[in-house]
Amino acid sequence: MDIATSERTSVLVTGGNKGLGFAVRYAQALPEIKFNIATPGEVANRKFAATDMNHHTGELTVTEGTDSIVKLAMIDADGPTGTFIDRLGPVAW
Repeated sequence: MDIATSERTSVLVTGGNKGLGFAVRYAQALPEIKFNIATPGEVANRKFAATDMNHHTGELTVTEGTDSIVKLAMIDADGPTGTFIDRLGPVAW
């Protein structure tokens, strides 16, 4: 699992399904820090970004794939915690 932190006490967690569970547990245990999960695609539409890793088979551009990550990186102190989002918005657990 990769974790990137900033001075705004937000944490971006990547690393698949295990990351979801960690984010929820950390969000509950450390309410002063925001823990959220972003997927670089569209869950409902089953779309993902075309990258070298998937031999460019995705339907989304890399820029579109970063939409959810940028949204989370820009949240402020009143923003959400313990959420899972894709480029279209919140995803139900």
